[in-house]
Amino acid sequence: MTWLAKLSGVAIVLLCAPLFADEAASLGQLVATARQLTKQARYAEAQMVFRKALAEVERAGDRSLLARVTNEMAALVLACGDLPHAEELYQSAITIWEELRDEKNLAWALSSLASFYADEGKVDRANTLVTRAWRTLPQNGPDDVTVAWTLEQLAHVAVETGRYSQAESTYLRAIAIRQKLMPAGDPSQAKPIAALGYVYYVLGRYPQAELLYLRAVSILEKSLGGDHPETARVRLYLAELYLREKQYGKAQQLATEAIPSLQKAFGADHIQVIPAMLCLASVYYGERRFEEAEALLQRVLHGYETSVGKENPRMVPALNALAAVEYAKGKYEAAELLYLSAIRIQQGAQGRLHDTLSRTLHNLGLCYAAQGRYQEAEAAYRSSLAIAEQSFGAAHPDVPVIIADYAAVLRKLRKKNEARALEKQARELRARLDRENPSRLEVDWRELRSR
Repeated sequence: MTWLAKLSGVAIVLLCAPLFADEAASLGQLVATARQLTKQARYAEAQMVFRKALAEVERAGDRSLLARVTNEMAALVLACGDLPHAEELYQSAITIWEELRDEKNLAWALSSLASFYADEGKVDRANTLVTRAWRTLPQNGPDDVTVAWTLEQLAHVAVETGRYSQAESTYLRAIAIRQKLMPAGDPSQAKPIAALGYVYYVLGRYPQAELLYLRAVSILEKSLGGDHPETARVRLYLAELYLREKQYGKAQQLATEAIPSLQKAFGADHIQVIPAMLCLASVYYGERRFEEAEALLQRVLHGYETSVGKENPRMVPALNALAAVEYAKGKYEAAELLYLSAIRIQQGAQGRLHDTLSRTLHNLGLCYAAQGRYQEAEAAYRSSLAIAEQSFGAAHPDVPVIIADYAAVLRKLRKKNEARALEKQARELRARLDRENPSRLEVDWRELRSR
């Protein structure tokens, strides 16, 4: 994803409650206590209780229940920033489900680890696990919470690897399952709704994205409270959308509201707080408050370097944002180096067709053009356009912008015929986007509004 991480793994603890309907009473009380602490954003205490539950399950010798608690514990420690421990727990859960030959729960565990690898830019590992999960998931069995969660994880990997149509259909199926099984307003419904909103955001379908984000925020505010970190995270989805629409006042308000909630739950500079800081820095950039933006972005980059390392995909949005600040200040060489660093990480970790790579290349082209390096700008624009058209299609709002800038560089290179053709294409695409009803919906959203 962009600088905004997907809805935290902490949400999994809230989503999986029906999975433990049959455990022993004392153990069930431990798990219920851990979930309640998570719901209250008391994550350190929740981890302690989960550890005690794991010890109790191991003593009891219930391998199936051990795998369930292990998978749930993995989601919690992942959200709290302990990536190596989370990976270890996910792998342990997979091993147990394989031993038990439980296909449905194995698919759940495989998809969980695949989602983890996708977030870390380990696309090959993620795709291998996704293939196994789809083959393992029973096709004719009843839809339940385990199936819904598995589908959500698989859809997330599809987003991270640029398969947006598959992500859309998979999220819609997960939403339908949760709405069928859960009472209206249950917090578990918010995650797939917000995630589907992100798919539409990436595809440039902003009205649909906003509708879904607002619905998810409403569910979480009513069920968990306005100051809960899960509510804060979905508000950051909205903030990112408003940034794209240059509604800086709305974006700043959402980011400012999110930061205290996240800091209270995780600590001042925890990795879960950094996306909100990056959002606020982007607001400062949009308002041309470059010194404030740069100071905050340096803090963001330091936080990511300390927590996940310099080559992690989470670095990319912050590098792009700082490059934009340097470009705006006329420091083109500094901006170029930052854009190149971001491109290297994206190509090496996330694959060529990630949704931010096209924009990074476009911005690099602007940087080259500002320095009079038009041939290099042409190459950057050409790559940016190819990725955007392959990833999003010609109807995406970014495409005519890239084409127009590409045409301007071709004129500088005296390639007038090519420039005219691209200028005509940009005009036609803009007219098409203007003609089309931006609120046109391809699925029936009335049910989502009424739930």
